[in-house]
Amino acid sequence: MSEQDITNATPYGFIPSPLLLEDRPELAVFSLNVMFMSQANINGVDTSGTALYEPFFASYRKNGHTQSMRYYNIYSEEDYIDMTYSSDKWKYIGVKYIKGKEVLSAYGADWRMFFVHLTMNGLAKCESCIFKPLQP
Repeated sequence: MSEQDITNATPYGFIPSPLLLEDRPELAVFSLNVMFMSQANINGVDTSGTALYEPFFASYRKNGHTQSMRYYNIYSEEDYIDMTYSSDKWKYIGVKYIKGKEVLSAYGADWRMFFVHLTMNGLAKCESCIFKPLQP
């Protein structure tokens, strides 16, 4: 989670919408985006940190029953997620990298549980994000 000195952060899991593009129906097995969020008290201020990952369409690959695509953090391309879907196994796999190092992998047989497992840990240490104070 960024360079802030944060303890006892509370993570939140998110389930995104599918990526529905009229001219690219094969991408519907992927998400519109992926968001990670944690809340913490930083220097006495209740704060939320968020990182948003968006699909990099040029990275899309299909090999037999397997489709894959990379998602980049909008705040730093050193942070990214490689997402894979296997249609023959009905399985999603996501691997999250921060500064090019693997920090998380998640698996799921269905959309909802996959994204719960992928996002439930919230932000990772040193993940590029934006901090905003919570509104009272």
